[in-house]
Amino acid sequence: MARRLDPKIREQLLAQSLETCVRVGFKGLSLRALAQELGTSHRMLIYHFGSAEQLFQAVVEEFRHRQLQSFQDDFQKVETWSGFCESAKDFWNRLASDENRLFMLSSLEIQLEAIRQGETRETSPYLQAASQDWIGPISATLQALGKSASESRLLARLIASTGRGLILDLLATHDEIEKSEVRAAFNRLIDSL
Repeated sequence: MARRLDPKIREQLLAQSLETCVRVGFKGLSLRALAQELGTSHRMLIYHFGSAEQLFQAVVEEFRHRQLQSFQDDFQKVETWSGFCESAKDFWNRLASDENRLFMLSSLEIQLEAIRQGETRETSPYLQAASQDWIGPISATLQALGKSASESRLLARLIASTGRGLILDLLATHDEIEKSEVRAAFNRLIDSL
């Protein structure tokens, strides 16, 4: 008789795997190397997740879920235009902080790997989510504030695309003046809307 999986152990392994993948990067991390980082065996990981691919898929999905939850929490309670601007700036400033550098790198790494494999938004759940997870909540909030559906979607895409581009700028520099300019650029965009 097979032993039943303990969901608490699986959750703990998933949380530790996510933390490790964000810290050391997703690319090139083998199942054995991950198990060694976690202080467990690769067999234990396979036992709880089925395969290396299923484990890494679960890690990416958890990564996405946490990112989306944080984003939705910021915009859920917005009732005014100034509240929207404040929430957008607060979210951006947290995302663009030095503490989130590894998180931003990991997000881009996952997206780039999918693109390298020839995936598109239509074929990759993560690429689709990377776009829609930002655009959906922003667009919904803007519609609730009185913008038309089409205008809300266009503004949401402008905000999301600019934000992703500025993340690349932030990651590409260690110059504090340039980092300040990048952070200010997003805030200026929001103010200009």
